[in-house]
Amino acid sequence: MNPATEVPETSDALMQALALLGSLLTGFLGGWATLRAANPRRQLAYWMPAATRLLHTSDSVGDLVVMRGGQTLRHPHVLDVRLVNRGRRDVASSHFDSGTPVRLDVGAPIVEILEVTSEPDSLHTPAVAVDDTAITIAPGLIAKGQTIRFSLLVDGPAPRLTCQASLIDVTVQERRDPSRQQHRLPWMGIATVVYIALAVLLLLFQAFTAQLDEAISEFCIAVVILLGIVLSTLWSRRHLPQRRPDQG
Repeated sequence: MNPATEVPETSDALMQALALLGSLLTGFLGGWATLRAANPRRQLAYWMPAATRLLHTSDSVGDLVVMRGGQTLRHPHVLDVRLVNRGRRDVASSHFDSGTPVRLDVGAPIVEILEVTSEPDSLHTPAVAVDDTAITIAPGLIAKGQTIRFSLLVDGPAPRLTCQASLIDVTVQERRDPSRQQHRLPWMGIATVVYIALAVLLLLFQAFTAQLDEAISEFCIAVVILLGIVLSTLWSRRHLPQRRPDQG
């Protein structure tokens, strides 16, 4: 092969590979931006990081008892219950279907709401009321990134948190181990970087290998496309809100 003709052919192949790579990246980013705009993610998470028992027997420890309002509490607990907006958008009062409040049930009679706080504290919290074993959160703004913390005094042997919500276009889920989730590796981001790097290597390999078999070339392109489909599917399942049966 004449070296004088090999260089232009290699250069043309490289330009074609770069153009193909640019098209792939443009399509991926364009599709991602379209999905992100068409599916504004609204997500509420709830959990109970602490349930502090005030007495270690069912009735008392010697002469020690816990009373509230003249009533002796047989199984007093102080609960730390939290509700956070983990989504990209605010949850407004219009997202509460028919004005139905969110109901956080702790599985034990609530004696008193000791405190309700917001993080950041510059944000207001929706109205909260007690309904037997649950607190109800009236329709109101829950801003993105806002965490609402409830400190509750209850009287029950085994408090357990559940949630009932009828919200429009809002995913509600229990956050079982928030500390572990916060430190979880961003595997989707790593996988995306690996995918792009693999695509670049395959395309450059194709461009600089003049004798590359056509079947191998088609196989390399098929691998890149397949990885893109897998990553897109995993991303959509992870980030797009899924309608839950208990959300109406």
